[in-house]
Amino acid sequence: DKPIRICMGALIGAGSFGKVYEGWGVDGVRPKRCPYALKFIPIREINRLNISSQVNQEIKYMKMLRGCKNLVQLINVCHLATDVVFLMEMAGTANLAHFLKLYSDQRRVFS
Repeated sequence: DKPIRICMGALIGAGSFGKVYEGWGVDGVRPKRCPYALKFIPIREINRLNISSQVNQEIKYMKMLRGCKNLVQLINVCHLATDVVFLMEMAGTANLAHFLKLYSDQRRVFS
């Protein structure tokens, strides 16, 4: 596998555990616009909230579900000294609540 070089852009969202930045792939010297989402989860938060097993489980499940066309794809995970970084495909709608509001008339209840 060839390493993926990523340029990090602006902050596009923040949640309970971390922040998400836009990013794009870099091919040599010339930027090649290939949108990614970079989800940074600080290790201090993982330790403080004692959620290490949940983060590892999320990584495991996202890897198992690679190729599912209805899910945002996990491309890679990088463990840095201060953060765990999820490299993911960029979703069209960055906010799940906004997405659900847009499609509220199409929601179904499953039991």
